[in-house]
Amino acid sequence: PREERAGYSRGSVTIGPYCFVGAGALILPGVTLGKGCLVAAGAMVTKSAPDFAILRGSPAQVVGDTRDLDRKHLKDPAIQARYFDPETAAALA
Repeated sequence: PREERAGYSRGSVTIGPYCFVGAGALILPGVTLGKGCLVAAGAMVTKSAPDFAILRGSPAQVVGDTRDLDRKHLKDPAIQARYFDPETAAALA
């Protein structure tokens, strides 16, 4: 049957809230991206990633944490008030 073709795998892809997936990135079946992940353009994600991971490459590897990028901006109260996740903003400030 069509659903059982050799060489094809099936599975759901779960993308957490506040994730960004760059142009041309591939996310393979069965992968889960945690909250706040950033996937670089052209990356091939073959394994699940934890919250706030920065992924790049083929196969994609975790190369950083988005909270590290955000931390320097959260010193500004105006940015902190508009940050997408108040709990994380409080922990980083």
